[in-house]
Amino acid sequence: QLQFVEDNLTNLRRVPVEEELSYRENGDGTARIVNFCYASDEYRKIRMTYYDAGDKTQVFNSLWYPDPKYDAPVVGIDLLAFNRQSSGSGIDGGIQGKYLSVIDYQPIHDESNSGTSMTKFSTALGNIRNDYPSLQGKMSARFYDEKRHFSNGMLF
Repeated sequence: QLQFVEDNLTNLRRVPVEEELSYRENGDGTARIVNFCYASDEYRKIRMTYYDAGDKTQVFNSLWYPDPKYDAPVVGIDLLAFNRQSSGSGIDGGIQGKYLSVIDYQPIHDESNSGTSMTKFSTALGNIRNDYPSLQGKMSARFYDEKRHFSNGMLF
């Protein structure tokens, strides 16, 4: 995936992360968290965080902050896996568990809510939502006001 980013962004460079935030591991070595940050001419910051507690919990979170000169939204990505277990081999085998994915965006400029990039992004995510019913979930209002904090094109 990093190769794709390197091939498609201009002047991609790694941005240092404070040492105590770049890698942490719990006392018994069963969980770790790693943070990477990048910047490019198009994105002022790309933050990637990976939390790994083995098959019990794995989380990848990334936020992409565009350079303000672009009519582009902030993009957020969350991929989560819980309680993974091997269910055997063969065609019906594989890894069982609970999986959650969330991809969403928010404008960085108030006036860009109806901007060209927002329309393109809404269309792109809308096409994916239409093709994959499992990504048409709704965020629970129990934690967040979905109309305030999430777009109508969120993949969930």
